[in-house]
Amino acid sequence: VLNACLCHGVVPIDTPPLAVGLECGLAERHFQSAHDSGFRSGVLLHPLQTKIANNIFSPCPDKVEEYKEDIYPWLEKRQTGYILNSGNDFVGPPHMKQKHW
Repeated sequence: VLNACLCHGVVPIDTPPLAVGLECGLAERHFQSAHDSGFRSGVLLHPLQTKIANNIFSPCPDKVEEYKEDIYPWLEKRQTGYILNSGNDFVGPPHMKQKHW
């Protein structure tokens, strides 16, 4: 399901954890595993899970600022800034799209 969503430009949302599990970390482990697998969000069963899910699925402010200078030129001109044989890492359209998510 995850790959099908990503191939078709649909935001994949994970299933909810079946136990609230705040005291033993079940919800946090569930959401972290989903995030690590490539899911962009998750369904919550309890309001107490909101903070955990937001912390895991939201981009950190430092990364947002770091990516802004790369994302906006790509969105406007579809230019990655990569120079062939420069020795720099290649950042292509799929990478830019992932940064934009």
